[in-house]
Amino acid sequence: MMAALPDKPYATPHSLRHVLVLCRAAGWVHTSIPLAAKMVEYLGDKTGAWITTITYDAAFITPENLVRVVFLSTSLSVASGIAAGCAITLAMNTMIEKWAKGNSRDPMILLAGALLLSVVAAIACSIPARRASKIDPMTALRCE
Repeated sequence: MMAALPDKPYATPHSLRHVLVLCRAAGWVHTSIPLAAKMVEYLGDKTGAWITTITYDAAFITPENLVRVVFLSTSLSVASGIAAGCAITLAMNTMIEKWAKGNSRDPMILLAGALLLSVVAAIACSIPARRASKIDPMTALRCE
């Protein structure tokens, strides 16, 4: 089954996703359930399209854990964006010096830019995280 997994995602995701797999069965548990959960995890690992969290306990899905998952997903995206921005800034130093009329490698400028991006990302992430924390997990699971 591992050989059948694609090497890359069919569509390139804009940002890293976080997939929560709840393996919940009432009564008899079929042996294919853990296998299917692991295949979702392997597929995400091999293609790099998402990070998988597998749980067999519905109590894991709490408002606090949902907020943690949302912030984790956002912080990974923001960190990679800041790293790419700093690398591009350092690579394009001569062009940026003409625009900024100064040294673009100034650590205070880079730190201030990274800090500003982090604050904006935290504010932007707090809206869906707060919305996710207000959803009753069992009601959401019953709707599926």
